Amino acid sequence: MQRQSSDPIATTVAPSTEDILRIWRADRCIRDSTAALYLQWITRFRAYAVKQELDESAELSLEGAHRFIAWYARHRRLDPRRLGAARNALHALNRVHQVMGCNPPTWQAPAARNASRVGASEGVR
Repeated sequence: MQRQSSDPIATTVAPSTEDILRIWRADRCIRDSTAALYLQWITRFRAYAVKQELDESAELSLEGAHRFIAWYARHRRLDPRRLGAARNALHALNRVHQVMGCNPPTWQAPAARNASRVGASEGVR
């Protein structure tokens, strides 16, 4: 977890809702109905980041999303496996930070489930 920087120059300004929607619309990858759901998750994530004194951009990684989901699920007594929309929302917010030049961490995709199958299929052509 990364705490907020005490250096005001190092801290980036979080994208506004208007910035987020503008970038999502330009990317043409998120429907309006999905955007509304994602914005709810982003609001929850931002409240969590403030409460935990975390830098928003620095927490926009798959690992950071898992921490947030675990925290949220624990506080709401929910099954974290049912909160995939939260992870997707933070991934979409990571993209917004990238476009705005905020340099969020690289979003790490899950490792291939069966690496031996991948290797075997690559050898056969």
